[in-house]
Amino acid sequence: MIHSRYSDKVVLITGGGGMGRAAALRILDESGKVVLTDCSPTVLKNLEQEFDAMGYSDRILFLQSDVRQYTDCCAVVRHGIEVFKKIDVLVTTAGILRHHPIDELTEDDWKDVIDINLTGTYHSVKSLIGHMKERRYGRIVLISSIGGRTGRPGVGVNYAAAKGGIVGMTQLLGFELGPWNITVNCVAPGPIGGGMFASLPAENREKLLQGIRLGRIGTFEDVASAIAYLGSDDASWTTGEVLDVHLTCISCPPPEFIRTAAAAGYDYVSLRTIPMGLPNEVPHLLTDRVLLKETRAASLETGVKINDTENARIFDGVNVQEYAPHLAAAAELGIKHILCNVWTANRSFYTKKFAELCQLAAQFDQDINLEFVTWAGITNLEQAAQLLRDVDLPNVGIVVDALHFHRSRVKLEELESLPKEWFRFMHLCDAVQEIPTDLDVLVHDGREERLYPGEGAIDLKRILSKLPENIVRGIEIPHSVRTAEIGFEAHARRALEYAKKYLE
Repeated sequence: MIHSRYSDKVVLITGGGGMGRAAALRILDESGKVVLTDCSPTVLKNLEQEFDAMGYSDRILFLQSDVRQYTDCCAVVRHGIEVFKKIDVLVTTAGILRHHPIDELTEDDWKDVIDINLTGTYHSVKSLIGHMKERRYGRIVLISSIGGRTGRPGVGVNYAAAKGGIVGMTQLLGFELGPWNITVNCVAPGPIGGGMFASLPAENREKLLQGIRLGRIGTFEDVASAIAYLGSDDASWTTGEVLDVHLTCISCPPPEFIRTAAAAGYDYVSLRTIPMGLPNEVPHLLTDRVLLKETRAASLETGVKINDTENARIFDGVNVQEYAPHLAAAAELGIKHILCNVWTANRSFYTKKFAELCQLAAQFDQDINLEFVTWAGITNLEQAAQLLRDVDLPNVGIVVDALHFHRSRVKLEELESLPKEWFRFMHLCDAVQEIPTDLDVLVHDGREERLYPGEGAIDLKRILSKLPENIVRGIEIPHSVRTAEIGFEAHARRALEYAKKYLE
C-alpha cells in the first residue's frame, strides 16, 4: 500500500493499455475503485484475469467501449454508476500513434488518431460532466504528450495536433468547470517504454530520447504517479494545468531524498513540502499521514536530520492560515525552521503577512527564515533586514543564499552589522563573476546551473566568516546537465566533496 487517497473514490479510466493498467493498479493500491474500459475484448479479458489473481476483483469493473462513439461513453458512465453508485475521477489514457511524414499520411491515419486521441477525450469528458456537475465534484485527468504538444521529432503531425488540442481543452475546461468544483488537468508524458514507443523506427526513438536528463525511458508507473496526484484531493486547488512528466519534473519523495542524502554523506536535509503553486509541481505533502510516517522512519533509520522545510511564500492574496496544516505536520517531525520568500512589492502587505506567518509558526515552536531572491519581491539583504526590524518578533531569521548574496551585490559590512541570532542556516553554491542582466538567465542559472564551491568566483569563505560558526551549511546546487550525466546521488556526493575541500 502506498497511500490511501482514493479510499472513498471511484475512478473511470479509458484505455486498458500499459498506461491505463498502471493507473488502475496505482488507484487500487491506494484503496480506490476502478472502472476500466477498452475497445478490445481480448485486452479486457487478460486484464480481468490478472487483476483477479491480485485480489482486486471486488473493486474493479471491466467494460468494453469505443471512445469514438459517444453512446458507448455514456453507457459506460451509466453502468459504472449502477455498480459503484458514483464516479469521482476520469482518466483518459485511450490513444493510438501513427507516425508518418505529412506527405505519406493517409486520410485514415489522420482521422483515426484524431478520432481516438482527441474526439475520444471529448466524448469521455462530456459523458461524465452531467454527473459531476450534479454532485458538484469531479477530478478530470487528460493525457497529452511532451513530444506531441511541443512538436519534437519522432511523432506524426496527426498525433501532435491531437495532443496539442488536449492541452487547449485542459486550459479552457479548467475555467469552465471550476465553479462546479471540477478540476481539469493534463499529464504530458515524455518517451515511455510501451507499445507506442516500441512501434517507432529506431531513428525516431533516438530523437525522442534526446534531452531526457536521467538518461532512461520513462515507465508507466512514473506516469501513474502523476495521474494519481492530479486525480486526488492533494491537487484540489490545481486546474487547467499541464504536468510534464519526463522523470525530472517530480521531485524525490522525502523518504527517498533522505536516504539519498545519507548515502552521499550528508548530516541534514532541507525538504520542500509546502506547495509553491508552480505548474509542474508535484508537492510531497507531510499532511499525508503515511508519507509523514515514512519520512520519520527514513530519518531515524539513516540518522539524517531534517533542518528545515519550504516554502511558505508571501505573495499577493496569500492566506497565511493555509500554511497551518503544513507547519503542524513539520512540527511532528521536529522541524523547527521554515523557509520563506516574498513575492510581492507591496511593502505594507508583505510586512503584515510576514508578521502573521511568524505568529503562526510560534504556535508550533518554529521560526521563519526569510531568503532574499534576486528575482523576487525582496531581492537583497537590506530589504530582508528591514522587514525583520519592522515585524520585531523573536522567531525571525534570514537565510543567506550564496548565489543571491553575490548577484544582489551585498557588501560584507552589511552582513557583519546584523544580529548573529538571525542566521541559523545558509545555502552554499558558486557562480561566475559576471552577473546576468537578463531575468530569464538569472532564473535559469539559479534553478539549473549553479556551480560547486570553488568552481566560480564567489568568496564563500569570507561570507562564512561573517556568519555564526555553528550555522548549518546547506548545499543548494541544482544543475540539470550534471544530474543528467551522473545522476542525483553522484551529483549530491560530488557537491559535498567540493564543499569540504573548499572549506578545509
